[in-house]
Amino acid sequence: MNAVKNNYFYIFFTLIAAGCGLVWAFTNLGYDGEYQIAMCSRLLRGDKMFLEMWEPHQTSAFLPAALMWPYIRILGTTTGIVVYLQICGILIRGALAFLVYRTLRCDLAKPISYGIALLYFMISPKDYALPEFSNQQLWFSTLLFCCFWS
Repeated sequence: MNAVKNNYFYIFFTLIAAGCGLVWAFTNLGYDGEYQIAMCSRLLRGDKMFLEMWEPHQTSAFLPAALMWPYIRILGTTTGIVVYLQICGILIRGALAFLVYRTLRCDLAKPISYGIALLYFMISPKDYALPEFSNQQLWFSTLLFCCFWS
């Protein structure tokens, strides 16, 4: 009975986190996100970094540009690209939270590793989930942490 109760606990909080991610995908965008999308759009149109683009965080344009490329090729428009990139960011964050859980689960109790992973998913350096500079910095640091922990 206790195991079933614990499973409901995990399902409940996972669904709340997924719901928050869905809300974030449609509601959160700031000027940094707009800047990131414009930078990626310029990269996809052929502007050359360090020659024609002099933005300070331009090297963070590779990941979102790689995500934008199939969207633009398939749909032929940039309409909806913000929501698409937000959803991609939520999926990346969710995958990394799961990786954190799986990495820590070997050495910590399940409730503790789940709580850390849930906290990781819910807290972000920015208010939005776009794969932009600050989020990428956190994501790559998380991957490094998981490698060191393993």
